[in-house]
Amino acid sequence: EGASADVNWHEFFDYEVETCRLTRSDKNLLVIFLHIPKTGGTTLWSVLYRQYGQKHSRRITEGSIAKNAAMLRSLIEQDSSKFGLLGGHVPYGVHTSTQRSTSYFTLLRDPVQWLFSSYYKVLRKQEHPLHEKFTAEKTELNDGIVLLEDNLQTRMLAGLDDTGTCTSEHLEIAKQTLRDRIDTFGLLERYDESLVVFRRFYGWKTPLYVRKNVGTNTRAKTQHTAESVEIAQAHNALDVQLYAFAAALFEERLREQGRGFQREAAIFPRLNALYGRWVNLTGRR
Repeated sequence: EGASADVNWHEFFDYEVETCRLTRSDKNLLVIFLHIPKTGGTTLWSVLYRQYGQKHSRRITEGSIAKNAAMLRSLIEQDSSKFGLLGGHVPYGVHTSTQRSTSYFTLLRDPVQWLFSSYYKVLRKQEHPLHEKFTAEKTELNDGIVLLEDNLQTRMLAGLDDTGTCTSEHLEIAKQTLRDRIDTFGLLERYDESLVVFRRFYGWKTPLYVRKNVGTNTRAKTQHTAESVEIAQAHNALDVQLYAFAAALFEERLREQGRGFQREAAIFPRLNALYGRWVNLTGRR
């Protein structure tokens, strides 16, 4: 109760209904979530299932980027009419397998922290292909991160899979895709604001969430040495440039948000905190 004492909930929900009228309203629209691994997507999927329903959503996140893309294209070609939302670890471009109107959205993440988090995931997940090597050889962070996928965010936005060379030309393609072809996007480091942006664009119900799939052994970038940060920046050099571009574009898009965005973005974390307490008390989601 104390957390909500200064919030006019009637005003908030009245405003939510009003803003929903300003979002896209194509009943035949197929929404595609370009889910870059380790960008808070598991948590977001729990939100998406509540928005679109389990029967009308499909998540493909197992296997390589190329395999996932092939699976999603096959699904679309077979029958996409029953789906309102498709997505997973797939690159930009899968929409060409359908004649339906499509809309992409995605989340990006600080590329240095992405590499650090990925390294700790290898140590944590026994099923990871590199787990046995890292544990047997006691691979330290600086030696391990250079063995991980490089520039995956650039690759996926440029329409590439997770193999082969990624170049500066692909970076320019990725920037253009993010600016002109991805309808809306967010940043993991600005998660709540990003969810509000998505809600306003697609007309979602309030996207309340409880964090999922959070690594227990992950350490923040500030807990690592300058040398480790430099190695990670070099390994993910294209993603570093892409993320800087995305962060600037995100700020620009926030300034373009309609009336009341700042108020809604300020209220949302408090509302979500109450939701988290309710989940803890009831066990329901």
